[in-house]
Amino acid sequence: MNDASTPEKSQMRRSFDRAASTYDRAAVLQREVCARALERLDLVKLDPAAIIDAGCGTGFAAQSLRKRFPRAHLIGLDIAPAMLHASRARIPAWKKWVGLDGQALVCGDNERLPIRSGSGGMGGYNLGVPWEGD
Repeated sequence: MNDASTPEKSQMRRSFDRAASTYDRAAVLQREVCARALERLDLVKLDPAAIIDAGCGTGFAAQSLRKRFPRAHLIGLDIAPAMLHASRARIPAWKKWVGLDGQALVCGDNERLPIRSGSGGMGGYNLGVPWEGD
């Protein structure tokens, strides 16, 4: 599973696209692990300019990350476009209209990040390792 064009990655993308509309109801473990990790961010003494939320899914962590690091530019990365649409839907409409959402959403593979090296000050990855290759 080293390339986003492999059959396994294509199937994974389709599966997550289909699940996007109901994902939050079923992702109990993912939400709990994410919430616990977010609680521990108070111990982090960083003020990153950018944060990459790799495998952002429906954007569950984005609001907490924005609150904890208000000056950081948040980059949500996911392989499934429908997950990114769900993430975008979480942003209040007025923030999108006035350009205050502070987030870029990027469709891509975590194994082959479509982001320039050194562009993220901090990265997060919640339970995505089982979906990656060697």
